[in-house]
Amino acid sequence: MKTILLSVTILLILTTVVADTLASGDELVWHPFGKAIAKAKTEKKHVYVYIYTNSCGWCKKFWGQTLTNDDIESELDGSFIATKINMSSSQKVEFNGEMVAERQLGAMFAVRGYPHSVFMTGDNEVIAKIPGYLPPEKFSPVLKFIGGGWYKDMNFQEFQQSENKLKK
Repeated sequence: MKTILLSVTILLILTTVVADTLASGDELVWHPFGKAIAKAKTEKKHVYVYIYTNSCGWCKKFWGQTLTNDDIESELDGSFIATKINMSSSQKVEFNGEMVAERQLGAMFAVRGYPHSVFMTGDNEVIAKIPGYLPPEKFSPVLKFIGGGWYKDMNFQEFQQSENKLKK
């Protein structure tokens, strides 16, 4: 009887561990803002900040069609640490050693419309800010441009031209 109980217990533990492992590999992890900056600095990655509001239809579309797209999630996971800022929230997040409300953080980035994408270094340097909805096929080149560090050597138009030449 003890052997059966021990076997069932071990089976349940293994099932839980395997299920957690499979689930964690399927989705992009969204980190709290302060932790995302620290993690990006440690891992030498860029930070992707998704700024949205609860009542924004375009934000919901951007989330549902672009940010949860498998290819986009994979690109984000490869070169970025992802975080979200809800402009409808007064929840406090860490920024430069201070605790500020999420909506204040959006104001610090001078965000005027939603959704808004902000790309940063792990040293809090803003690389680019992109307002509005982008479908996956338009957002993917942006991720490649910034994630690959191409922004350091050329502008986005030059990057797109070089990408187009490679496709021919």
